Amino acid sequence: FHDLDADEAEGLARWIRASQQPSGAWHLPGGGPDLSLTAFGWWALVEAGDDPAAEHLVRARRVVHELGGR
Repeated sequence: FHDLDADEAEGLARWIRASQQPSGAWHLPGGGPDLSLTAFGWWALVEAGDDPAAEHLVRARRVVHELGGR
């Protein structure tokens, strides 16, 4: 995100948010919740400026823990 201009960063963050599942997870195409994608999605949105205490990121963190992440 640091190398993107403001419009590019917001567009990417919007796409990441839109691809989050209602459970809070991100999925591989045609698959179920993925630990790596969910952790990366959480991190990317925090880097983009989303509040880690926001509901969508709390759900993502919960999924990471459920899938064995710390």
